Amino acid sequence: MKKFFLLVICIGAIISCAASCKSDREEGKKHAVQDKGNRQDEDSDKNAGFVTPDLMLFGVKGHVKSVETNDGKEKVRITFDGKGLLASYPCTEGSRDFIFKDGKAVGKYFSSKRNANGQLVRFAYEPYEDMDEHWYTDIYELTYNASGRVVTTVQTGWESSSTTKHEYDGKELCTREVCEGMAESLGYKVITTYTYTKFDDRGNWTERKCKVHSVEWEGEEETAEKNTSDATSVEKRVITYYR
Repeated sequence: MKKFFLLVICIGAIISCAASCKSDREEGKKHAVQDKGNRQDEDSDKNAGFVTPDLMLFGVKGHVKSVETNDGKEKVRITFDGKGLLASYPCTEGSRDFIFKDGKAVGKYFSSKRNANGQLVRFAYEPYEDMDEHWYTDIYELTYNASGRVVTTVQTGWESSSTTKHEYDGKELCTREVCEGMAESLGYKVITTYTYTKFDDRGNWTERKCKVHSVEWEGEEETAEKNTSDATSVEKRVITYYR
């Protein structure tokens, strides 16, 4: 009988110990999950705080790897390297991309220039000497405000040019763009206003509504008959990040 009681006590101790160990393991797993979540939150916070002039140029922050924008008509994909420098950007007609190495445009007929703040002030594809390629001339010239946001973009192509002015709200989101330009004999002015509707966990916008008012004319603006139109669309962005 004494052996029986000793056996019961031993079994009870084993069960109690096992339960305690299981509880400790579960508690440990719980803390591990919490710690992992906290580290992920910390990483996300650090990621969201990472900015460079090139990221700001395209309205993103964090360790962004790529941004694909879709306005329902076409997709535009931009990529960045691990340092937050622009790595690729579409060129005219989508026939080629601007490719950047360590922030500098590379390739035949490609060039780029930065100011003392490291901001891109010019990047271009200028194949003037190539009779088969000169049609694809694509030049961008940029100016910035004191906050580091681009305020004017001048784009020049073969027999075309445009100037876009960008306006921002208190949160540094672009809320309005006014683009005026010429394409051969066609003149135009496009005013686009933006309303932001969705953001990701890094604070980058992933969806915005666009309201567009367009005016077009042929020949001299002062005497030409003008055609106006209004449209709305939704622009979406898919943003990927470096891990």
